[in-house]
Amino acid sequence: MRPSPHDPPPMMVPFAAARPLPRDKYMTHEEVARFLRFVKESRRRGARKYYVLFRLLAETGIRIQAAMGLRLGDVQNGAGLPTITVKWLKKRGGEALQVLVITDKMAHLIRRYAKGRTPSSRVFDVSDRAARYAFNRFCDDAGLRRYSPKALRHYHLMEYYRASGHDLRLVQDRAGHASPVTTTIYVATLQEDHERALEEMPDLP
Repeated sequence: MRPSPHDPPPMMVPFAAARPLPRDKYMTHEEVARFLRFVKESRRRGARKYYVLFRLLAETGIRIQAAMGLRLGDVQNGAGLPTITVKWLKKRGGEALQVLVITDKMAHLIRRYAKGRTPSSRVFDVSDRAARYAFNRFCDDAGLRRYSPKALRHYHLMEYYRASGHDLRLVQDRAGHASPVTTTIYVATLQEDHERALEEMPDLP
C-alpha cells in the first residue's frame, strides 16, 4: 500500500545510533517459510501447537514469553482486523500491556487450536524451555542453523519496516520499544534496501 500524502512524514532515522544485527540473530523470509512448512508437516509430538506458536511469533513479532502468557480471551475481534492483548515485563520492573493487530487467518488458527477452552485458559500450555528445545529440533528438521526463537521477532520487525514504507514510528510501536533508537537496529540491518535504492538511481554521464 502506498503512503497517503496526508500521512505524517516518516520519522528521521539516527543512523549513527544503529548497530546492525549479526546475521545469526535473524531469519530471512525464505528461512521462515521453510521452517514453518516443516513444522506444519511434521509428525513430531506437539507439532500443531508449535506451528501456531511459531507462526504467531513470526506474524506479530512478540517475544516468546509474551506468547506463553496469552489467554484465549486476549484474542478479540476489532472494528477491522482482530487484535491480541499481550503482557510483557519491563526492563526496570513492572508489566506493560500491548494491543496488536493480527490477521484474520492468525486469529482463526489460534481459536481453532484452542477450541473448547474457556477465555481465561492459556493458549499455549508449554514451558519456555520446552518451546526453545522444540524450536531447535525444527530448525534441524528444516536444515537451518539453530536460531533462537527471537529470530522470528527480528524477522517480523524487519519485514514490517519494509511493508510500512520505512516508517520507524510504526515499527517502534509494533515492537513496544520505549526509544526509537532501539528500533534503528532494523534499519541498519537492511543493507539490501540501500543497495536496491542505489541501483534505482539514475546513471551519471
